[in-house]
Amino acid sequence: MNFTVIFNSRKRVKLLDNCLTKLATLANDLSNIEVKVWIDNDDKDSIDFSKSTPHLKFAEFFVRPRNIRLVQNINFLAKQGTGRWVFILNDDAEVVTSYWDKVLLDTAETFKSANSIKDDILFLKTSDTSCDKPAGQDYSSFAIVSRQSINLLGMFTYEDFVGLGGDCTLFRIYQNLKPNRIVDVSSVVINHIYHDTIKKVTSPDETAREMRVNTAKYYVNPFFFDTTKETKKLQAFIDNQ
Repeated sequence: MNFTVIFNSRKRVKLLDNCLTKLATLANDLSNIEVKVWIDNDDKDSIDFSKSTPHLKFAEFFVRPRNIRLVQNINFLAKQGTGRWVFILNDDAEVVTSYWDKVLLDTAETFKSANSIKDDILFLKTSDTSCDKPAGQDYSSFAIVSRQSINLLGMFTYEDFVGLGGDCTLFRIYQNLKPNRIVDVSSVVINHIYHDTIKKVTSPDETAREMRVNTAKYYVNPFFFDTTKETKKLQAFIDNQ
């Protein structure tokens, strides 16, 4: 399996359907893609949708008790898959690039070959055109990292965050490796429908507003979060090969 795509979904059936449909119709090899989706057990519409999607056989839905700490759900989902690359998405996002999976795989292999890299300790950085990042900061809203990295770190990302913020910290781990292990795959474009900070379109629905309230309530600054331990762990693996 090449890719495991993971995300939470709550009360967004139309967006969820669109997200899954775009992943499938724009893929090069759907047989090597699996999707794992967390659905809260009080979300009847999403549960009903999950039971009526035989055309989306590549998606598996996990109906679980509601947990506002969305990153914990993400780490759970990451462990359920077998994909070589693990790709976090959102139910309000859509891939808009044809053959996105082939582009990601080919670009990663080209990067590895050009830099004589044998492992998969890489961060594949797609283009999130709707995200206006703070001055001086760079990251990817939709992280793609390897199963190998997840196994080494024991996580997909940090559970210190409720919702927003984990993407920034995960990016910094790979940015600080020597040599830098960020792979530019900006040719793969992801449209974040309900989070467009360039057009100032943010939190337009109940799900997004709740997430922002909970993130603020348990706020952790992602730009000052200490990633040293995880960076050193991956660096040691790289250096000792």
